[in-house]
Amino acid sequence: VKHLRNTYKSLDIEVDGGLGPSTIDTAAEAGANMIVSGSAIISSKEPQQVISVLKESVNKWIDINWSKT
Repeated sequence: VKHLRNTYKSLDIEVDGGLGPSTIDTAAEAGANMIVSGSAIISSKEPQQVISVLKESVNKWIDINWSKT
């Protein structure tokens, strides 16, 4: 993901699978700006909260990573 982000600054990069509140920062920091998270959301007692955490992380890292360009 990091290599793709460094090479293709405006490319949409999706990570699918294994993403949840404890792993999203790694993918988002590397440059993923699109995510798919099924199990973490479906298995949560508070799916809306999980969605919010995921969105906030991606948006935070987009702001940090893309402000460097």
